[in-house]
Amino acid sequence: MVRTFLQVAAGAADIPVTRLLGQSPAGLSSTGNHDTRNYYDIIAAWQEIELRPQLERLDRLLLASAGVAPGALSFSFRPLWQMDAAAQAAVALSKAQATGIYAGL
Repeated sequence: MVRTFLQVAAGAADIPVTRLLGQSPAGLSSTGNHDTRNYYDIIAAWQEIELRPQLERLDRLLLASAGVAPGALSFSFRPLWQMDAAAQAAVALSKAQATGIYAGL
């Protein structure tokens, strides 16, 4: 009964059970990547919709009090989803090939 309650609480909080309870994903061939990806997408949307307007307002006030031009500074949120080693290697290979092509020109 407690486990069911925790699953309901995780669903209400939009946090995957694997992340909230620190347990491994259940089911055949389950890696938890889909749950984690959805969780990161929810956080990224919250950052853009809720957090960015508040931070931009605060930045305008701080920049004005410091005498800095309003558009002089900007910020961006760090990506939450990181590529795995194979994807990073593929990106590095394509960049190396592009650099080789440019060097040959």
